[in-house]
Amino acid sequence: MNKVKQIAYRIAKSFVWNGFREKKHIKFYGVGAFKRKEEIILSIYLDEKFFNYEDYINQLFQKFYKNVKVKITFCEKFIPYMNLSVGDKVRHKKLRGWGTLGGFCKELGTSYKLAISNNHVFANSNNAQLGDPLEKYPNQIFGELYKFIPLKPYPKINLVDVAVGIIYEEYKLDWINRKPKAIGKPRRNMLVYKYGARIGYTEGIIENTGSLFIVNYGHHLGELNFKDCIVIRGINGPFALPGDSGSLVIAKKSNKVVGMIFSGEGRGERCLANPFSYIAKKLKIDLL
Repeated sequence: MNKVKQIAYRIAKSFVWNGFREKKHIKFYGVGAFKRKEEIILSIYLDEKFFNYEDYINQLFQKFYKNVKVKITFCEKFIPYMNLSVGDKVRHKKLRGWGTLGGFCKELGTSYKLAISNNHVFANSNNAQLGDPLEKYPNQIFGELYKFIPLKPYPKINLVDVAVGIIYEEYKLDWINRKPKAIGKPRRNMLVYKYGARIGYTEGIIENTGSLFIVNYGHHLGELNFKDCIVIRGINGPFALPGDSGSLVIAKKSNKVVGMIFSGEGRGERCLANPFSYIAKKLKIDLL
C-alpha cells in the first residue's frame, strides 16, 4: 500500500469507521486521498450541518498529518439506492402469499412516505402489530406496518380493506408510467386501468358502484360483508387475479385514482374495489 492510501486508510479507521466524536460531535462520512506533485491532498466528506467548523477540521487534520492539505466537502449522509415500484410483489413478513403495492401516499399532518395495499396483504387480515416488517419480493424488507383499518366479522359491514406502511428512506419511489394526479369518483361505464403484481397492466370497465358483496376471507375471518363496492370487468381478459390485491384502480381519461382492488371471483372475469375516497378519509392520507 503506497503512502497516500496508507494515510487515507488510517484516517478512515480513526475518524470514520470507528465513529470518532469530539466535543462538537462532528460527523465524518468518508475520506479519500490523492497526490498532486509533492503534495498530498486529503478529501474529507463531512456532514453539511457542520460547515461552520471548516477551520477547526483543517487544524485538526494538519495537527496529525504534516505537509498534507485538507479539502473539505460538505454533504448529506450516504444511503444505498433501492427502488420501490407500483405493482411490486409485497406482503406482511409472516404472510405466505403475495399482494400488490398499490401506490405511494402521505399522511396529512406528517412527512411520512407511505406504501398502500390491503389489510390482508400488509396486516395479515388483522393478525399483525404496528411496526411489523413489510417485505418486497423475494425477501427485502422495505418498511413497517403503520396503520390499518380492522376487518369486521359478520354480521358487521366493512367499507375498506386497507393498510399502509412507512417506507424506509433509502428507497426511491417509482409510480411507473405516470403518477395519478388526484383522487376521483368512480362511475358506471368508466374505463380504468391498474398495475398488479400478478398480471401487470390491465384495462377494464366499471360495471357497478355502490354494490353489496359477501367476500370469503378463509379460516381467519370467514365471510365478510362489504358495501359500496366497485365492480370491474376486464377488457380482453381478466382485470385482476390473485396476487393483484392492493392495486390502485385509475381512470384512463382523467388519470385519477378511483379505487383499490381487494377481491375477485375465482375465474377472474370480475373483481371488487373499494372507493379510494373512502380509504383516504379513513386513513387521513393523500397521494404522494
